Amino acid sequence: MRVIFIGPPCSGKGTQAKLLSQKLSLPHIATGEIFAGAIAKKTPLGLQIQELISKGLLVDNQTTNKIVAERLNDPDCQAGFILDGYPRNLDQALFLNNLLSAKGLGLDRAIYLKVPEEILLMRVKERAATGRHSGNQRLDDNVDILKERIAIFNKETAPLIQYFKDFGILVEVNGVGLIDEVTQRIFLATNP
Repeated sequence: MRVIFIGPPCSGKGTQAKLLSQKLSLPHIATGEIFAGAIAKKTPLGLQIQELISKGLLVDNQTTNKIVAERLNDPDCQAGFILDGYPRNLDQALFLNNLLSAKGLGLDRAIYLKVPEEILLMRVKERAATGRHSGNQRLDDNVDILKERIAIFNKETAPLIQYFKDFGILVEVNGVGLIDEVTQRIFLATNP
């Protein structure tokens, strides 16, 4: 099964993608984690990515597409994968579609985690206050940066909702509630 998660920042994509990957025994591929690894290693790409993220900006399509394409060629992705944070715009969606089509494959589900903006802001304030996010403070655990990233999501990523709806693979899931409640909704939505 090949699944992608769509949702604004702080919607719970990462948490839910990890849980679904465990349930389906498929690799969880998070562009954010790939980027964080490059930042931690202080590679030239990592330093470039860190500068962009600190300004609330996103990594360019060409770099992101290249990293994802390389990762999807790994042997553990042959049976399927869970993509988290990619594609984030129509150009990346077209790239992914062409990449999979060339292998005779396609996506099975695009899960859209729908969360109102006021809940996203509440979540980031809680994260910032507690430092609770995978044990580390994240660069986007800041209300101003979150607002900028929500604006980018609405402009660049929201069109993917209609794009995947047209393909007949979009599943809209209410992302508000306890983690287990949202997980249950996703499991029901992805059950073939």
